[in-house]
Amino acid sequence: MQDPPNPQPDRKGLTAAERELELALARLRPSRARLDRDRLIFDAGRLAERRRARPWLAAAAVLGLCVLVTAAAVPGLPVRERIVYVDRPVEVMVVAEAPPAPAATTRTAGGVSYLDVRRAMAEGVGADLSDMDPNASRADRPGLPTVFFGLFTNQTHEHEAEGKCQ
Repeated sequence: MQDPPNPQPDRKGLTAAERELELALARLRPSRARLDRDRLIFDAGRLAERRRARPWLAAAAVLGLCVLVTAAAVPGLPVRERIVYVDRPVEVMVVAEAPPAPAATTRTAGGVSYLDVRRAMAEGVGADLSDMDPNASRADRPGLPTVFFGLFTNQTHEHEAEGKCQ
């Protein structure tokens, strides 16, 4: 037998039915959430990507199938047989070599090389090339560094004489 409901509230102000409901609710444990926000977003992204990838996968599969069908349908390259005639080696007489040609010179028709003319111009000899000996050895002529530094030294001395260099 059940106790008749007590309409009198207890110290919390609850009736017997409310206390019973309170005890029943206190025994309940919360269940895991069925809806996980992060998992939902992840699954949506994966599903969207799968939908986007399907046309590309289908196109690749069709093209691959076309390649296989074409490779199976086209016969291999035919073998071409050729007959090649090879002559027997013929003995050839060896002719003595001609003497080597003289080495090319840098001398012009006038007997002076371009480098000598350039050096003369750099040294300030000017158009008068009569003082240049075309038969002089290289050791008798000044080298390029001497000419270059000589030019620099000459210009410096000229500027000092004119008062332009400080």
